[in-house]
Amino acid sequence: SIHSFPTRRSSDLNLEQLSERCSHVSIQPRLKEIAPTRRFLITGASDNQGGAVANSLLEYRAKLPSDQNFEILCLTRNTTSEKAVSLASNGVSIIAGNLFFPLSVFDKAGPIDAVFCMTCPGDLGDEEKQATSLIDASLTHGIKHFVFTCVDRGGSELSETNPTEILHLKSKHNVEKYLKEKCAESQMTWIILRPIGFMDNLMPNFTGKGFAAIWSQIGERPLQLVSARDIGHSGAMALLQPEACAGRAIGLAGDELNFEKAQKVFRETDRKSVV
Repeated sequence: SIHSFPTRRSSDLNLEQLSERCSHVSIQPRLKEIAPTRRFLITGASDNQGGAVANSLLEYRAKLPSDQNFEILCLTRNTTSEKAVSLASNGVSIIAGNLFFPLSVFDKAGPIDAVFCMTCPGDLGDEEKQATSLIDASLTHGIKHFVFTCVDRGGSELSETNPTEILHLKSKHNVEKYLKEKCAESQMTWIILRPIGFMDNLMPNFTGKGFAAIWSQIGERPLQLVSARDIGHSGAMALLQPEACAGRAIGLAGDELNFEKAQKVFRETDRKSVV
């Protein structure tokens, strides 16, 4: 979806700074330390972010010897969708379920070590209900680690304190607060990922044209962007190496440029303009 946050400037970490900030524990996958019995549940796997996390985990798993494997489970409402079938063909366990009723999901899935939470857009308040229900169910089932993908709201300091007046972003802020409070009362650890504007929005369709039109209105001011693939890498690392940044909210940015520079890149590569 198109967010109005392109008018804000994120001052948080880019992907290179993320690795440096967590240098006390390597964020690169130490393959020999990955326990073969670990099981990861990913929601929103048929969407860009959840699907990217699943694909990144598949890439890491392919590098492992057979005795150091881990299992990837993806929750979806439609197990026959093209993306669900594709993931299943690559060894992902597909679970039919609904985030509004996550307890039944855990009953089907069995023991889970960590959860990646990507909510599904819907009516106002739906995403908040989905996330808080999944947090509660995770605590009930003794999940060790919870990763929530949210959205940057103007940098690390503002994202912590300012829910904004945008209802969609305010609900994300509420989920962050709820997750931290619940984890403080339990043994479950958490990591929050806050990506900014998606590069993947720049597609030759209605959504892409709308995103580009909003971007063009902010003039020379640069916009930070990140690709779903990079979010997927960060999400996979948050699951595989939770000790690296547990208890932290991390802003994700992959590039920073204004609309004019973006136009130049598009013309040089595709011989087309952004809009």
